[in-house]
Amino acid sequence: MVLRLSQIVFLLLGFLFLLENLSALGTKEAESLPENPSPIRYRPIEETDDGTSRTFQRHGASFVPVPEHAEFWDKLDSMNVVDSLVYLERMARHPSLSDIEKNIIYLELGNRCYDLRLFDQAYSFFSLVSLEFLRGRFRLRFTELGVYYKNWKPSQTISYIKGIDPHSLDNRDRDIFSFLLSRSLWEKIDIEKAGMTDPSLSALALDGEDVWGGTWNGGIFRYTRSSEQVTVLRPGQFKLIPNAITSIHVDRFGVWFAALDGIFRYNKVTGEWSNLTLPSEIQPERIQRFARLMGTFYLATAGHGLWKYINNGWEKIELGRVGPNINGAFPKDDQTFFLATRDRGLFAWNPSTNVLEAYSTYGGAPVNVIAVAQIGRDIWVGTYGEGLFRFDSTTKRWQRFSQSNGDIPDDWVMAVSALESTLILGTFGGGMAVKDDSGFKFLKNMGSPRDVVAIQPHRDRLYLATLRDGLWIFNMAGYREIAR
Repeated sequence: MVLRLSQIVFLLLGFLFLLENLSALGTKEAESLPENPSPIRYRPIEETDDGTSRTFQRHGASFVPVPEHAEFWDKLDSMNVVDSLVYLERMARHPSLSDIEKNIIYLELGNRCYDLRLFDQAYSFFSLVSLEFLRGRFRLRFTELGVYYKNWKPSQTISYIKGIDPHSLDNRDRDIFSFLLSRSLWEKIDIEKAGMTDPSLSALALDGEDVWGGTWNGGIFRYTRSSEQVTVLRPGQFKLIPNAITSIHVDRFGVWFAALDGIFRYNKVTGEWSNLTLPSEIQPERIQRFARLMGTFYLATAGHGLWKYINNGWEKIELGRVGPNINGAFPKDDQTFFLATRDRGLFAWNPSTNVLEAYSTYGGAPVNVIAVAQIGRDIWVGTYGEGLFRFDSTTKRWQRFSQSNGDIPDDWVMAVSALESTLILGTFGGGMAVKDDSGFKFLKNMGSPRDVVAIQPHRDRLYLATLRDGLWIFNMAGYREIAR
């Protein structure tokens, strides 16, 4: 049915009239009620002794009203909405109401205004309710109004939503709960609005107030946390600015980018670009990861092994068992690298001593390693399609976690990271997951983006690079608050 303009105007005027004159409206039945009705006398059920009083249950409180009000409470739900609002507002102003009675009335008023879509009034009434009464769907509605109409900060949203049991809600309200939970924990940074042409991120690096991001086909951006601004560093006309980024490394004065067309450096002081000439043996499209250890740069490649940049030139490192297919070099400590390979598992290598440890010699080891993180004596390894692995450095044993066993959301574990003693996983298809002392928690149903390819923790925040969905920020402190 299509409404005419005159009908729309008429409905709008009627809504405004109701909004501005709510307290003055009412039918003859409402007008016949006393201006200051006697308050409901709350008494515990066990004190009822006349055998005739009616016991009423409203929003978690049982009470026995005085006789002249029993009829009102009995038919309140069948009264027309304006009558009930007028009467409840009058009752709420009565000077001798108890705290319990006031809370019940404010809940009634907030709920009825919400159903009428009088959201400002609903928010005002709900805000007068004590937290011990503001439970379940009423707390959910108050939180929803706070987020949408009062621009609540995530911390305030979390403080209310953590007190709601989603199992007590109906299906519609559970959907609202899930959305509000997502809004309180996740924030998407709109890099496309700033001019990025490709939302498929490939790498992230933190640099003080800045987060540097690289994409597969759209160049580079910088997100400044303090100003919440995104700056695109590839307007298109500079040939030295790389396009397809595989890894990012930050030093004091510059930012290095390993890309499928070479190695590039951005000077943070001058804003100028430079590049490193690759040896003829390395095809640029085989570059995997660029890393630094003890002042020396190392380059991991697919098919050309491991190289280091020294004395203004490249030198290949022969490591025998490691083979030529290296997915990445990840600092283990100040003197040692983890080397993740495509077909020979995980190694630890000390460039100073040239000592090489092969973790593949222990039974049950992964083969195609893509990501590595260490928490205490545990080494956590993400793989292409084989799941997640944990190596216990004390027992020298591997343990596998898989999607089929319900351990992790997906077997393609693209990123692993550590925030204190908590393990963070980024998967392809299953979103993000965390593991703490209580086990694995999947966050896809809490608003996690689907394909997470890189994770950078910073204090109580996680910065996530995703495929096809740009840059996301996860509130780890808020998550821990809710999970308590």
